[in-house]
Amino acid sequence: MSMQFSEALVYPLSRPQTKVEQYFRLLYGQFMREIPRQRVRRKKPVGSSVMQENPFSYDQERPYVYVGSKRQMKAAATFMTLFNILFDESFDTTYYTPNGFYRNDGRRAENARWINALAVDIDPEPHEVVTVAEIFDRCEDAGLPRPTLIVRTPSGGFHVTWIFNHGIQPVRATPKTVRLFEAIQRHVSNELGGDPNAIGVERIFRTPTEESICFFNPVTYDFQYFIDWRNINHPYVPVFARPSFENYNLMDEPAIRELYNQEAGFKTRDISCLTLTLAMKFSGYSLDKALTEIEEWWNECCVKGSNDGKKPFSLKDALEKVKYVYKRARYHGPSVEDVEKLTGMSFSYRYTRYRFFTPRKPREERKRVHNAEWKEDLLNLLKREKSLAGAMSALAQRLGCAVSTFKVVLNELVREGVISVQTKRGRTGSTTIDLLEDGQHADVSDRFQNSDPVDNSTKEKNSQSNNTGVTVVGGASPAVGSAEALISSLSLLNGPYPSSLPLYLHDVYLSEVTVWFTQPGLDSAFASQAALHTYAVLKKTLFGCLRSTKRSDVKNLTAYVRHAFQDALLTLKDQGYSVDAIPASFFHSLKNEGD
Repeated sequence: MSMQFSEALVYPLSRPQTKVEQYFRLLYGQFMREIPRQRVRRKKPVGSSVMQENPFSYDQERPYVYVGSKRQMKAAATFMTLFNILFDESFDTTYYTPNGFYRNDGRRAENARWINALAVDIDPEPHEVVTVAEIFDRCEDAGLPRPTLIVRTPSGGFHVTWIFNHGIQPVRATPKTVRLFEAIQRHVSNELGGDPNAIGVERIFRTPTEESICFFNPVTYDFQYFIDWRNINHPYVPVFARPSFENYNLMDEPAIRELYNQEAGFKTRDISCLTLTLAMKFSGYSLDKALTEIEEWWNECCVKGSNDGKKPFSLKDALEKVKYVYKRARYHGPSVEDVEKLTGMSFSYRYTRYRFFTPRKPREERKRVHNAEWKEDLLNLLKREKSLAGAMSALAQRLGCAVSTFKVVLNELVREGVISVQTKRGRTGSTTIDLLEDGQHADVSDRFQNSDPVDNSTKEKNSQSNNTGVTVVGGASPAVGSAEALISSLSLLNGPYPSSLPLYLHDVYLSEVTVWFTQPGLDSAFASQAALHTYAVLKKTLFGCLRSTKRSDVKNLTAYVRHAFQDALLTLKDQGYSVDAIPASFFHSLKNEGD
């Protein structure tokens, strides 16, 4: 590498940057330095003749990233070193690590320091053609934003990457965060039809080149966005039973014997090797015996060739996988789903004993009653009588619970939009509880009738009011739909949703759409166009959020819609409130809706 090239890398703004350089600077730019810094020896403490144990300062933010082949990779901690490796024609730079590590001698998950991006590997089936447009459609159907980078692989697949915004929320690779990241990565891969084995913070992906980049949009995303997406679409269900493993021969099970003797093809040999190794470890095989068994399996049952653009699965790869599994205590036994998928046979294996949480006793045998049970009792009573009235203590006594518990139950049902509670204070006061027919729209009508963001003292003589309760300046009428139309779109869910979502949709309609007609001195034509485009983007984004919520019980839908609206409105602002990507028929339907 010549000195002129190194100087150009140190001062990147002195010349145009390629897409590859832009991508890596966007990926690592928050913590990676341009050039190696000089190591400074620490001074001796005043009055001491003993040097400190660590004479050099230690950078707790510096990430090491790896570039190279599967056999040999080099670590880089600065952009100068990274680009020198990438542009070295004598070195194989096929793969790289999107995430950073705090060690330069081991690319392992326990050594991860920063999580920079979420990447998935999409491998098409044989004779299947996947395009970039189809990837965009899969992302939209799953409720995911457009990726930052799409790279085509030699086998016809794609590596899809979303870069995280460290300026908002730096994602440090703590053990808890790594587990959460891998769970999100697995769900995203399943939604997009990706490789279920390309999961992990330490995974490597194809290094982008100017020829292999199919799509690049220098946009970063908040990690919290993907956390909310996972909570909505794939909520975590904890498993309370914790098995205690004791060895018995799992290799004698029919499904495992079938897996051991059947032929392992191109797409199943890697997961078959892993599953057999886990079964041997569970059965108490020693490492030497497992290596011998896997070597015999590889010689007799494993396909030796490879598809185009793929490297063969060698004996060394199989034996390294065995050593990897035996070194880590967290790997206990094979996955039941993987065994059944690989063999087509029913499979299950037992644990010798369980350590589990005791299930709750029947209600008649307990001294305490759960709040969910009190809620069910109250709803059953309301279904019979439709309405309850009286003092709070009398109503609680009628239900058979304490007053404090009764108040908690009422607050939860009100937040869920199931009941309405009216309280009259004073000596003759009472509480009235009504069961709502459509609780999710119960208290929205009051917000529509009483909302008026413009002070009456500032209304002009030539002002007129529209059907949303907003005073319009200059006589312009915003025929761009209504907040009720946005809220009526929630019927697409065919299930319950948070009572806060309709209120939020009403507020965002007032603050983002009708606000254009309340600003004096603004051109009416521009205000109409901006309001129309803003409403169109809000409704299109809401439809995308509703399509992505494929479950009937959604707990964080309001936060998910809020994040999606914020991103869409920022993009709309950058475009000058001009939206060309939305079909003309969509705008026509909005105009008919406003009429």
